Amino acid sequence: MIAVNTCFRHGEKEKYTWISPDGHTKNMIEYIIVRRRERVGVKDSRSHVSADCDSDHQMVWMKMRGKAWKSQRQKKRMRKRDLTVLGRSMTKRTFEETLKRKVGDHLTWTSLHQGLVESIEEVCPEKPPVSKPWIDEECWRLIQERAGARQREMNSDEHREATKKAKKALCKSKRKWYADILKETNEAQAQGDYKTVYKNIKKVNGKKISKPGIGIKDADVTMIYDKKDIMKRWKDYCAELFGREEHVQEEIERGEEEPLVLKPRLKPLSRRQRKEKAVGIDEVPAEALKAGGETIIKAMKNIIDEIWRTGEWPELWVMSELVPLPKVPGTQDCTKYRTAGTLFGSTNRRRAIWLHSRKRDNRGNPSVEEHHTEDSKETRG
Repeated sequence: MIAVNTCFRHGEKEKYTWISPDGHTKNMIEYIIVRRRERVGVKDSRSHVSADCDSDHQMVWMKMRGKAWKSQRQKKRMRKRDLTVLGRSMTKRTFEETLKRKVGDHLTWTSLHQGLVESIEEVCPEKPPVSKPWIDEECWRLIQERAGARQREMNSDEHREATKKAKKALCKSKRKWYADILKETNEAQAQGDYKTVYKNIKKVNGKKISKPGIGIKDADVTMIYDKKDIMKRWKDYCAELFGREEHVQEEIERGEEEPLVLKPRLKPLSRRQRKEKAVGIDEVPAEALKAGGETIIKAMKNIIDEIWRTGEWPELWVMSELVPLPKVPGTQDCTKYRTAGTLFGSTNRRRAIWLHSRKRDNRGNPSVEEHHTEDSKETRG
């Protein structure tokens, strides 16, 4: 073993890891230890003095050369957006106009998907990453003042006073945040809104996820660590778990074509989609589909009619993802995982719209006027 932060030449300021309360005594008491054979992969290691965590200890970091796993999804995931703005009438109108301009007359799934993603990026602002939601603007201002005082002179009277003010503001803000959450939860429980109740409980308790182990065992109980080998092992395991005998699809003669989907049938189905659902690989949330207005209805009618004529679904509509969930934390055995199959994001909702519309239309071929009458009854009810 070797302490790598003692192996490189740096200035005195980048060597010490602890400073005494008097501000004069400085020592190196924290180390990063690696195996001697891995020393050749370490490119640099030093103390990071500018990192401010309000402590007399300094952060120590190491830069190491290694093989990184490349993501199989080359597509860059869209950052989280504030979709609540689509509930406002002005923003909803702007979103609908932007989507109509981007989609144009190309009412296919490819153009609609691209138009939705671009419209969300243009209209909806980014959600800032929040690890501690109780830290407000006043707390951030005091934290910045504390950092400035620390850089000018650590453990000075100014630094101690700034630290005291920042801690006091953080404690006060945290207590207020918990009190507001408790009040909102009690009101939601009294009204029977258990979705908000469980949402607030999850905010306070956090997510408890069983983490998988490093690597996985092969069929012959040999440990494998390469990502390609791990993916192959999961593919073989799922094929064995869900596989069946070779299924031969029978040829079905195509009979008389049934009537296409009527547009009035799609409007109430589009409004029924639930909000605040997770998006998948298509990155299209339900809020965007509801805010798209007439453009979404026209495009979905055209897409559904094309599916009915050709029998071919868009690629993203038929994709599913197997998510391995470990039953035992740290397990390396495939048999000790739950394999949950999920359809990607709003694909589930679109397939439900398609199936429901076909089910209703197959009962007969009612006229548009009858559809309007039926829709108005459903709206009043």
